[in-house]
Amino acid sequence: MSVILCCGGQNIRANTMNYSPRGLCIKLLDNAPLAADDVMDLEVDDSKLKAEVVWTKKLDVSSAVAGLKIIDGDLKMAES
Repeated sequence: MSVILCCGGQNIRANTMNYSPRGLCIKLLDNAPLAADDVMDLEVDDSKLKAEVVWTKKLDVSSAVAGLKIIDGDLKMAES
């Protein structure tokens, strides 16, 4: 799923790697400086959420992954 994060007035593009009702792991498509404890608004498909960064891991010079904890809103999971 595509994700749009809004952190510090900057929109950041990402893709979900995995998700659950309480959190998600994302791969950042833009070189964005996210840090643990950052709180951000995000849109995942039709869900508008507020989430906190729990962890980040730099993959290379222009990409990273991050674990987010949902602190407000409900992630509408796609039915298969």
